[in-house]
Amino acid sequence: MTDIADVANDITEHQIKVALANHQANQPKRGGIYCDDCGEAIPPLRATLVNAIRCIECQRAFEAKARLRGK
Repeated sequence: MTDIADVANDITEHQIKVALANHQANQPKRGGIYCDDCGEAIPPLRATLVNAIRCIECQRAFEAKARLRGK
């Protein structure tokens, strides 16, 4: 037979697991090592940026296309 302390402990453990999962899901992702568009290596300094998935040249091209679509 479980007592109220066991139930409270189970609820607390569940809430902690949910909170940790939410926290990890909201963490920014690190940049990639290789460009998603051309496959070339992303310069090391740029790769440290959060969500850097393209090399500089491909990022410029991506942003230029986005500007054209926005007009």
